[in-house]
Formats: sequence, C-alpha cells, structure tokens
Amino acid sequence: MKNFLLKKFYSFRRKLLTIITPEFIWPKYVNIDGAKIKVRNEPYTFGIKLSLTKRLYEGPERNLLHNKDISGESVIELGGSIGVLTAYLANKVGEKGKVISVEASKRVSAHSRMWLEKNQNTKIFTGYAFPVSKIHNNIKINNFDDSGNSMQGIVNYELYEGSGYNNSLIYDIKKISDLGGIIPTILICDIEGSEQIIIEQKPDFPLSLKFILIELHPEIYGQIINDKIIRSIEQEGFLLTDREGNVLAFERSLV
Repeated sequence: MKNFLLKKFYSFRRKLLTIITPEFIWPKYVNIDGAKIKVRNEPYTFGIKLSLTKRLYEGPERNLLHNKDISGESVIELGGSIGVLTAYLANKVGEKGKVISVEASKRVSAHSRMWLEKNQNTKIFTGYAFPVSKIHNNIKINNFDDSGNSMQGIVNYELYEGSGYNNSLIYDIKKISDLGGIIPTILICDIEGSEQIIIEQKPDFPLSLKFILIELHPEIYGQIINDKIIRSIEQEGFLLTDREGNVLAFERSLV
C-alpha cells in the first residue's frame, strides 16, 4: 500500500510540475554529444526535460560509448524510450552504419519515430524486445506498465512450452535483424527487467555481435539473478570490460 501511494504521489508531482512549468524556460534544442534533441514543446515530463537540459539523460551509456569507435556498425537497441540514445547512436555510426531500435510503448515510439526516422540510417519498431537470438518458446505478455514516467515501462511476461512465439509485437534479435536487413554487430539493451530471459533460455547471441551494452535492474529481480545474467553473457564468449553503476559493457573475447 505504501509503495502504491508513493507511486501515485510521484506521478501526481510529475504531472503538476509539467503543467505549471512554462515551456519558454526550456531550450528549443540541446546538443548531446553531437545529437540534436528537441526539448521545448515536446511531450516529456518536467524531469526528462530537466535531465535533457543538463545533458544527464542516458549518461552512463554515453560515457561507456564515448571513446568507442562504432562508425559503420549495425546496432540493435532494445528499449529505445524517447530516442535520445538512439539519436546519439545514429550520429556515432554515421551514414554507413544502421540503428534499429525497438520500444514497447506505442505512444513513445510513435513520437520518436517522427523525428528519428528522418535519419536514413535509423528505423523504429514498436514491440516487446528480448535479448536472445531466437526465442525458443511461446511468450505471453500479461501487461505492459508505462504509467511510471515517459522514460520507461515494465513488461510482465511468462514463457510457456511450444515452438516460436505467438505475438507479432514480440521481437528477438533474429527477427529484428531480418526485418531491418542488417547483420548486427552491437547490442544495446535497456528493457526494465525483460533481460531475465537470458537466464531462462540460452541467448545464443549471433557470432556477428562484438559489443553488448546492457543496463541491469537488480532492484526488480534481485542481485542473485543479476549475477546470473552477467555469467550467462560471459558464457557466450563476452568479457565484462567496463561498467558505470548498473550499466555494463561486454566485448567479444578473441580467445
């Protein structure tokens, strides 16, 4: 009951701040590491606009990618949210690269698609993304909760026996690669808990993948599962090379 009331309070506070804050205080655009992001009159909460203005949004991910040359790479991003990291990735891979991003919220992906797909190297899909090469069993999506804020949503799902999956909005790496016409070399993952599938089935990451950047969420599933996810990625031939908080960078071992 306490958590429910806190959630309602924070939701009310976000809406109130968004309503009473005049739009003219926000910059029209901000430049985040080379990516031009519109802020003023965008349908974001007060907190998101403040984070964008201070250039703090997706800070750990950008810090871990800052010195990495990914020009010309093919990137799959799971959990694109409002598209700030997507724009940053599109800028870094350049015209010869490609970014395919999947976001579960129809509302958020519809908005981000309008400005992100102006870049010829970017494509946005709407659906539930899972970081495995091929989903082995059927998946039932029980619900998707994006009431917390406009940055994230949590998918409640369950696996059950059977071949393949039975929902056109469910994406694995192979489906994204086929639809996007790419051979993925980089995987970016922030899907608010659905990364647990990595320990529920063998991920079998494609051999083309060289780099994985993933945000883990031990506050959702606990430290034991968190550590199992790390081990599962390492068992696929990746080394944990860097981290900032719960955002971890893995590189394919050459051994």
